[in-house]
Amino acid sequence: MTYDELYDHVVAYVALPHATITEHDHRRACLILGAFMEFNLDCLDEGVDPRTIDMTGFVNEKLNKIENEPNMNEKIAQAMQEAIAEYDT
Repeated sequence: MTYDELYDHVVAYVALPHATITEHDHRRACLILGAFMEFNLDCLDEGVDPRTIDMTGFVNEKLNKIENEPNMNEKIAQAMQEAIAEYDT
């Protein structure tokens, strides 16, 4: 995969679920790529070959956490219901 192809993938992922890609999506993609490059360089400085790192488990753990957490609207609604119930007692 070329740098341009990687960049295009990251931009598209950042824009999800939207089909229109904004300037902010491009900026976020650049920040993500910069952070990932820094991670790779840190690995090399520590003598770790970045090609040997399998991030599948880490990514799956993060995705599972996101999917199992109620979304922010649900959290706000729950907090409001709890506040109302407390006020009514």
